[in-house]
Amino acid sequence: MVFSGSTFVFQWYAQSWFIVQTTDSPLALGLLGGGRGIVMTLLSVYGGVLADRLNRRWLLIVSQTLSMLIYAVLSALVIMDMAELWLVFVLVLLSSAALAMDQPVRQALIPELVPTRDVPGATALVAAAQMGAFAYLPPLAGVAIDHLGTGWTFALSLIGHLGIIGAAAMMHYRGGPVRRETARPTAWADAREGFRYSVDHRQVFWLFAITWALSGLGWPLIVTLSPLWFKNELGMGATGFTLVSSAWGTASLAASLYLAQRRQIPMMGRLFVVSAFAFCGSLLLFSLTRSIPLVVISWGLNGLAYSVNMIVMIAMIQIAVPNEIRGRVMGLTSVSRSVSQLSGLPLSAIAQVVGMSVMVPGMAVVCLAVCGVMLLFAPTLRRMAAEG
Repeated sequence: MVFSGSTFVFQWYAQSWFIVQTTDSPLALGLLGGGRGIVMTLLSVYGGVLADRLNRRWLLIVSQTLSMLIYAVLSALVIMDMAELWLVFVLVLLSSAALAMDQPVRQALIPELVPTRDVPGATALVAAAQMGAFAYLPPLAGVAIDHLGTGWTFALSLIGHLGIIGAAAMMHYRGGPVRRETARPTAWADAREGFRYSVDHRQVFWLFAITWALSGLGWPLIVTLSPLWFKNELGMGATGFTLVSSAWGTASLAASLYLAQRRQIPMMGRLFVVSAFAFCGSLLLFSLTRSIPLVVISWGLNGLAYSVNMIVMIAMIQIAVPNEIRGRVMGLTSVSRSVSQLSGLPLSAIAQVVGMSVMVPGMAVVCLAVCGVMLLFAPTLRRMAAEG
């Protein structure tokens, strides 16, 4: 997971800054994010089906190998100044297809590698490994972009893929396909079963509902449009953007490490609800200030809230869902990431019309309101918040 976080940091900052430098358009960023979202929405659930049908370790190795090859081609094209914008879009979308297979596999693996009582701590430790990259690598990515260019930054990210492949190859994992029926149902039937399970189990359903609300309304402002915000609203270059972004990663890492060192995470339901509101509130604070100290503080609070919310949500689902269907349900958690990419397209179109300074705080308020309405009308969420 350390290698995974490092790889993602370099690739995300490089591709986002490439689009900003090439177009300076929120709509272009939205188109890229929307394309990634469509691909991941269509394929994440199928990735979960594969995670329940095939050897999970080998799926991880295959997905990482494919992603490495795609980014090797992309880095070469950018370095040689042969990267047309449409071609960059195509390669990034292909890498999203590999990621859609990768994410459910990783999350489904955790309960097979540790005892059930240790799943929350293990989930937090995995998050700490990922978030640690966001704490110390954004400034390095910014320096690489400013001094080496986006092409060589893509090339540096290939080291991370090699690390993931090597770690997966050395993993002591003896699991095989989870499902061994002679007459296996179709992939679509398998996917429907995972979706039906998530709808029928009310706690799982509301965990997804809140997560998808945060992903669709708040997360696009961070993962899709933030480079343009830092550049145009705060007047920062790639180095300044990544330096402030490290505050987000540092706070996320601190929260992940704190939860990882606990034998059990108490009051997980309450933590989940509170962190959802903290995520939206900190995003609103960030959008309303131009003071750099307040920007850093609010950005850090946002990272902390996101990390707690993600860890608790994944841990609660991993504990609640049986192993034979876990891959498909975890595939739906990956869809939440694709929702954030997909909604980046309409949000960027709105920003193109009304301006970033209006759209970002507006969506933060909407995010708070939607979470409040769900808490008001969902007894299951109120019970989680009250009982923990």
